[in-house]
Amino acid sequence: MRLQRTATIAVAALLGGFALSACSGSTGATAAPGASASGASVPSAGASAGASAGASAGGPAGSGGSGSSSGSNGGATPTSGASGSTNATTTGADSSRCHTTDLGYSWATGGDAVPNSDSSQQQSAVVILKNTSGHTCSMHGFPGVDLVNSGIQWPLVRSSQQPVTITLHPGDSTQFTVHFLPWTAEGNVASNDFAATTLVITPPNETTSYDLPWRWGNVLLQDGATHPGTFISPIGD
Repeated sequence: MRLQRTATIAVAALLGGFALSACSGSTGATAAPGASASGASVPSAGASAGASAGASAGGPAGSGGSGSSSGSNGGATPTSGASGSTNATTTGADSSRCHTTDLGYSWATGGDAVPNSDSSQQQSAVVILKNTSGHTCSMHGFPGVDLVNSGIQWPLVRSSQQPVTITLHPGDSTQFTVHFLPWTAEGNVASNDFAATTLVITPPNETTSYDLPWRWGNVLLQDGATHPGTFISPIGD
């Protein structure tokens, strides 16, 4: 009888030891949202979405930012115009920017590139930009372009076209187009007769300009119009 009681006590003690071992295996801590049991941070769904959006939009992964775009919408509708020759390529991430002094400026004059300034219909004049430097350079966007007469400097609006990056090796050329409405006596008033003398050109991201003599007659002044018939295309068009 005493032996049986001793065995019962021993079994009870052994079971109690197992219960204590099971309890000591748990710390009692609960992992906080966004953290693992080891304490390492786990990206949340929102953080992953932000990283994907940033990378796909052109910004660095995880920034959530978007890539920048160049060029603005001037509200004008571009029309097809004359084309000048170009040897430029639409790439050049490693090229330096084309500075004003890196370029030569001229009008395209071959074939149908010469506007008919006697017409009352919209005309196109193409400006050729040639890399006259000894190094490769690139441009992206719209030039700043003003038409000037004896008393007014008229900043021209931009088309809605999206610009591309143009790379010019030494001797290569690209272009942009000036679309304009000639002034004619029929249906117009003398106060809208803009006797242009100069086209002032500032390449994209530059602060100095080049004066190119205007050769295509008088232009219908629309400097206050919401959708003027005189506007410019981006570099490369």
